[in-house]
Amino acid sequence: MPGLGAGLRWLGGALGLSSRSPKALGLVELGGTYRGAYLLRRGLFLPSELPAKLGSDLVREGLRRLKPLSRIQASMTPDPGSPFARICALESANYMRNQLLRDADWAGMAHSLEVRCPLVDFDLLRALAPAVHQLSADKGKRALAAAPSTPLPKHLAQRAKTGFSVPTDRWLADTAHAPTDRPISKGLASRAWGLELFEANWAPAAP
Repeated sequence: MPGLGAGLRWLGGALGLSSRSPKALGLVELGGTYRGAYLLRRGLFLPSELPAKLGSDLVREGLRRLKPLSRIQASMTPDPGSPFARICALESANYMRNQLLRDADWAGMAHSLEVRCPLVDFDLLRALAPAVHQLSADKGKRALAAAPSTPLPKHLAQRAKTGFSVPTDRWLADTAHAPTDRPISKGLASRAWGLELFEANWAPAAP
């Protein structure tokens, strides 16, 4: 139903739900397409939130020029052929290119280290692209483990993902002077930090 998502977002904001889960208000409006759901997942602020932060004129012109949803859609054009392949294309063309690789570069340079990502290779991607739509996340990891001339031992290839974490949520929250009497998510900490950075450097001075 046209307008339903925007109406529910407005109602949720009027009820004060935006402070607890800002992005949840955009689920109905943006969650029905790959490009909308990806913007919802990776965006720091939703387009509907920006006028209150930056001003309507600036946001209108910025969104007209940037066309974020069109840019996201272009990452999946032509269609990669499967849900897994679409997410691979979105993450490679947006999150990896625009954030992860840049973060790896500045973090390495801060310690005078040259960071190399051997699997981020154009020729390798071109060779693997035709098979990506046939893979799932589990099969992809297994294929990678079996690729060397001496495959990884099964106990390593089948080991559960352990991951790693850094306390960036707390660092951002501390920088933004967020409340310390309750847990804060990384997303909310990033939003608080982003707002403080904008207000300190770019917000127009009060008359």
